[in-house]
Amino acid sequence: MLKIALSLCAATLLVIIAPTSRLAAREHPGPLAPEDWYWQPGEAQQHTVFWTAVLQDDTGFIIYVSLLRTNMGLGGGGNTGVAISVTAPDGTVTRLKRQYPATRFSEHYEPSDGTGEISIADEQKLTFGGDTHRLQATLDGLELDVTLTPWLPGYKFGDGRIEVDPEAGHFMKYFFLVPRADIKGTLSNGDERHELAGAGYLELMASNRAITLWARRVYVMNLFADDLTVHFMAGYPLASHAHLHDQLSYLVVSDRSGIRLASRSPQLTFRDRTEGPEGCRWPEVLRLRGGGGDVPAVEIRMETEAPHDAYIVLEQLGWALRRLVGRIMGNPVFLRFQNRYELRLGVEGGQRAGTGRALHQVVCLR
Repeated sequence: MLKIALSLCAATLLVIIAPTSRLAAREHPGPLAPEDWYWQPGEAQQHTVFWTAVLQDDTGFIIYVSLLRTNMGLGGGGNTGVAISVTAPDGTVTRLKRQYPATRFSEHYEPSDGTGEISIADEQKLTFGGDTHRLQATLDGLELDVTLTPWLPGYKFGDGRIEVDPEAGHFMKYFFLVPRADIKGTLSNGDERHELAGAGYLELMASNRAITLWARRVYVMNLFADDLTVHFMAGYPLASHAHLHDQLSYLVVSDRSGIRLASRSPQLTFRDRTEGPEGCRWPEVLRLRGGGGDVPAVEIRMETEAPHDAYIVLEQLGWALRRLVGRIMGNPVFLRFQNRYELRLGVEGGQRAGTGRALHQVVCLR
């Protein structure tokens, strides 16, 4: 178990959202296809898929779970694995990971009822379809069993695919599998057992080209308000892939009734950077704008302090998995923050307001 002192982030977020009618039709996401939940390697050269869940418990637990499947590795057929990070309310951080041979990975789809399952070694499972989904992870004495009840169906922008190098057939895919869910379940670690209830999110990201060969940094935000969700991602390409500017960003604001705002061209600016682990710097002040018209439809201002989880991936991995991940993503550093926010939603005839905590990550690809 790794322990770091939790330095709660102080933040102020202001969100002002215009009515949906102001959005361009081309920016609206569309529904997922059943196959969007799966591995689907096809003819890919370096195909790697991450299923990542972000869970925020009402009592203060913050949990990140990533399932991995790749055709890269030291042996034939590739590898699979799981990585788990748990920040407890007292600031204690537990990070666990395990690599398995590709033969321990399986997936199943039942077309009769639209249900399916992703499984790694019969210990890490994602069961989906129907009215609820279920995430189970068992690793080194830690057991997580969570049911996710979605607020709205999953979605993707266009076909979910970004052409990284069209001539070479290199791509990235990004699917919002569960944009927001109510979660209930248990987290056990040795003799400790905790009942979980709160908010959750689940995504799938796939690439058939090492991300570090075309991107240098990614910003991600998950904001779970009582009646509103904001998800934001922005990737910054290398100079060699300047054609990807404005193609690696997503901003979605939704509630239980559906999507209120969606944009592929949000603007993120920042200042006052602080030096972090492995030379990875994070901004102390961020401003996010999105939407259209004379006044930005969305404006978020965020002030951050130290991350609650500074996850240096290669430092945590065994030599075999370190070599594998290094080939896929270089030496990524995940700086994870929790921030206070104040929120106002502009709707026809009035406003909605609220306060709470938002999660965001700065991912340095080195």
